[in-house]
Amino acid sequence: MAGINFYGYNTCQTITESALFGVIDDGLGAPVRATEDASEKWGACIHNPQKKELLVLPVDKNVPVKKKDNTGNEEKLCDFLMRSYRSDGFLFFIELKEKRKSPLGDASKQLGSTIIRYKEYHNVELIQYKRAYITNGLHDRVNYSQANKLSAFRRTYGFVLFMTGEIEIPAFG
Repeated sequence: MAGINFYGYNTCQTITESALFGVIDDGLGAPVRATEDASEKWGACIHNPQKKELLVLPVDKNVPVKKKDNTGNEEKLCDFLMRSYRSDGFLFFIELKEKRKSPLGDASKQLGSTIIRYKEYHNVELIQYKRAYITNGLHDRVNYSQANKLSAFRRTYGFVLFMTGEIEIPAFG
């Protein structure tokens, strides 16, 4: 199968069953990381009340995906993906943003690029919950006045796009 096996780059991954944890980007050029330390500034807050076993895999600065334009440059990908170990559970792609400026601009492009490249190698047909998130460090909801762009994202990529700093793990299985 063509494409890149994202899970082949698992040295930075975290496996957790925590009911509450965050994901942070230190801004120091390293991939994002999951933490339970609430004193750190979480870019995304993950609620996992059923304590499902989750895989958090940094994508940006971890999975080397070259652009298809033969320049050798890296593709801009989202910050991380999160999934259950069940093939029919869930798969979320998450882009952390500090500011609200143009949340559907670069962030949605990065999410879309990541989803396309992920699908080149991985089958997503059996996954029950397919979502993409643009988060901000403020942990509040971003204006949903751009509903047409949200629905266009779903039609184009097959993932529902959310804009919030709070991510709830769905009950499944």
